[in-house]
Amino acid sequence: MIIDTHMHLWDRVTGDTGEPVRSLGNGMITIGDQKMLGMPPYLTDGRASCEMFMSFMDAAGVDAAVVTQEYLDGNQNEYLAGVKKEHPGRFFVHGLLEFRRPDGLADEFQEVTERYGFRGIKLPAGYLAEADPRIHLTDSRIMAVFEQMEKL
Repeated sequence: MIIDTHMHLWDRVTGDTGEPVRSLGNGMITIGDQKMLGMPPYLTDGRASCEMFMSFMDAAGVDAAVVTQEYLDGNQNEYLAGVKKEHPGRFFVHGLLEFRRPDGLADEFQEVTERYGFRGIKLPAGYLAEADPRIHLTDSRIMAVFEQMEKL
């Protein structure tokens, strides 16, 4: 069995890296006022759909994929829950929490896991180091999520 261990899928780019991230199509994105090539240009509509990537997976002989998320793409929990439901054997999807705002994080974790049934959560930790004030992985609000994850 061949598994792609790091893949991103998104329905619509609604990211936030401190500035809004939006797709312009043909691989072009804006981050704030800056325009750049931010994804492969064959993503003409700005979507990285599971259907498109299943065709790539099939062509390459990949049986399944681990799908992660990133604040750059925007929260894709709703879309990925549908992907998980429609293609449970092909994609292992991770939910995304707003770790950059750790107040209420334990409640958000509970809501996301109950609502969508994700078996993994993505922690884009690089953003925590850039936060002002810096957010540490040992912060009690983040540790509460780790403790909930351990129980599940």
